[in-house]
Amino acid sequence: LGALSSMPAVRTFSLYAGMAVFIDFLLQITCFVALMAVDARRQRANRLDCCCCVQLPKKVVGEVRPTTGFIYMFIERIYSPFLMQYPVRIFVMIVFSFLFCGSLTRIPHLDVGLDQTLALPKGSYLLDFFGDFNKYLRVGSPVYFVVKDGFDYSDSDKMNLICKTAGCSSYSLGAQINTAALQKNYTRIALPASNWLDDYLSWIQPSLGCCRLRNGKFDEFCNATGKDA
Repeated sequence: LGALSSMPAVRTFSLYAGMAVFIDFLLQITCFVALMAVDARRQRANRLDCCCCVQLPKKVVGEVRPTTGFIYMFIERIYSPFLMQYPVRIFVMIVFSFLFCGSLTRIPHLDVGLDQTLALPKGSYLLDFFGDFNKYLRVGSPVYFVVKDGFDYSDSDKMNLICKTAGCSSYSLGAQINTAALQKNYTRIALPASNWLDDYLSWIQPSLGCCRLRNGKFDEFCNATGKDA
């Protein structure tokens, strides 16, 4: 199902994972069984596991006695007794506790989310875009403040609750966002928000010399700097 996704990262991972599982199944029913049989013959022949060319002598003629391997003897006779010593156990607990506490202190410094370049195929034009964006425009994620549908913008009292230009309420949404942008110690808003309602109010001001309709063409709007109104 993941291979049918349009996301390159998911599709590529699914294809590789499916192929890996298929190859693993083939190895399980072919090579793994054969290697298990070869290893059983090695044990019956009293040969070492790491160096199967070396055959240990048999104490009793005709007796088939499987031997333990070098790794097993090393763990049983050297590594386990050393690890179970009281000073070593205390040292291991101190080291792992220090690593655990150090990992907890680094959690707040972890980046939120996945790097977007990991989801792109190699050679994509978006890699250059994200590279330039991180180099020249690394300002953080954009934030949008959206007013739900049904708000009556024709009512001037309600409109004053959204705009932030001169004459608007100091408790409006735009004014509060501007105030939050100035408080760097309390918020992460870097710049004041761009409000489309402020642009609209500026566009319809009659003091700019444009009534927003062209002369003789009352169905065609002119721009804010138009002189042929």
